[in-house]
Amino acid sequence: MPTDTILEHPGKRLSSKDLPKSIRLPFDTHSAISILASIQNKKIYEVVIDIVENYVKYSPPQSKKFLIKSG
Repeated sequence: MPTDTILEHPGKRLSSKDLPKSIRLPFDTHSAISILASIQNKKIYEVVIDIVENYVKYSPPQSKKFLIKSG
């Protein structure tokens, strides 16, 4: 299992053409992610990547194996 980065991401900052058009979230979740992005001076998609990385990192090994293969 990789220790630093679970998912592989491009080294450059992504542009809008590199990203999906939308993701549907409840308003309170979107607000929380937006606030985190502002506090950390990051784009919203970067905060979402961080959240997914942490989720996968702390998942049980059998789930982690499935999550990494499906990505």
